[in-house]
Amino acid sequence: MRRFIPIFSITILIAAAITIDAATWKKYTTASSSFHYPAGWEVKEQDSNIEISNTKTKEQLLIVAVPFDKTKSPLLLAKQMVTLFKQGIPDIKASGFRENGQSVYFESTYSEQGTAYRAEVLLVKGKENAHWFSYSAPSADYKQEYGLELLQAFMSSIATGNSSQPPENVSVNPIASTPPSSLEKNARSFLFVLEFALGAPLNHTQEKMILDQLLAGWKAQSRDSLKKFDAYPQLAALILSSGQHELEKLRSELEKSTRQWLAESDQNDPVVSIVRSQLQQRSKILAADSPPLTEMAATAYSEMTAFADILAENSNASPADISSNQVDNIRRLLQKSWGKFTAAERSDVLTTPGLWLTFRTLLQFGGAAEKEKIRGQLLKLAPATNYPGSGKSSKPMSMVEHNVLMNINRATFNSYLWSRGFKTTTFGY
Repeated sequence: MRRFIPIFSITILIAAAITIDAATWKKYTTASSSFHYPAGWEVKEQDSNIEISNTKTKEQLLIVAVPFDKTKSPLLLAKQMVTLFKQGIPDIKASGFRENGQSVYFESTYSEQGTAYRAEVLLVKGKENAHWFSYSAPSADYKQEYGLELLQAFMSSIATGNSSQPPENVSVNPIASTPPSSLEKNARSFLFVLEFALGAPLNHTQEKMILDQLLAGWKAQSRDSLKKFDAYPQLAALILSSGQHELEKLRSELEKSTRQWLAESDQNDPVVSIVRSQLQQRSKILAADSPPLTEMAATAYSEMTAFADILAENSNASPADISSNQVDNIRRLLQKSWGKFTAAERSDVLTTPGLWLTFRTLLQFGGAAEKEKIRGQLLKLAPATNYPGSGKSSKPMSMVEHNVLMNINRATFNSYLWSRGFKTTTFGY
């Protein structure tokens, strides 16, 4: 029988953040190794994999021994595994591949018995073996940050023989965990506002670094000096209750403030480096007409229209399903057509960074009804979505014809707040 062979030099891409008693973890021992898993979950060991499942929530941690080939990179091994999984799960898709040494991280979506699932996956290649580690859960209730934390904690407990130790400082129950403090609420709001100003979400590692640095600095200040940061949740509320064109005006002003902050900050600060790099990359000019087409606007527009097209075929799709090739095709066509656009059409395209970031946020953290509403709005864009080979219009769709996207109301925002652990009393409604 093939057994799981532990990897000891694993490159961890993520970090845990929530404290809980170690008694919530149980030890499991195989013939050659051991690990800890959430108490109440069930372990099933098979020839080449180990499944740890929560039958109530349909969550699952998975370890799979990957057919090993020392000549293949972790990325190639990962894509090979996705192909193998397709034999039993035809609609499985993988996206967002990020390599780091001898490991590769990516996201996956699939369906099983009529339920749509999402997964976080890390494939690690050793000298003589490779393994697939993943966390999955139903898409409707998916919490990416929690899934990443749980996966990392689980992997960190793996050890030879019976020497596994329970993970520290990790929650295994996001619903029962301690509600966030006012500082944490303000920090989360600050992060959302920052990503809105940048016109795109940061990756999990970047978000974690920024939150850690922010909270560490705030905890050293007095309560009175921290009161001014209570404005961030209100600013987040303003963003998510604004219309399409108002969003871009607000985003532009916030970008100016962000640039001023960068100029006045320590250039060696890691957070400053992250934000500066993002702004430089996304401010690149792709078409120099007036107004110019920026990388930020082109990427947001292309991702949103690509996702609308995907939704037309799969109503359970998530932004993780967006194909980079499809986005690149739309971006190239947009860049080529920019000179033919009217001033109004160019203005509409330039409003998409804030709009798309808001939609992505609500699709990830909003309630089921709000997610369905956003999907319905985006589906109205699908007939106008186009890219080479799509058989649709020869020019990218005009946002002018789709002003339904301008309506993001406070009810939607309230659902987003609850999903992130905020209290509505914080905002006075």
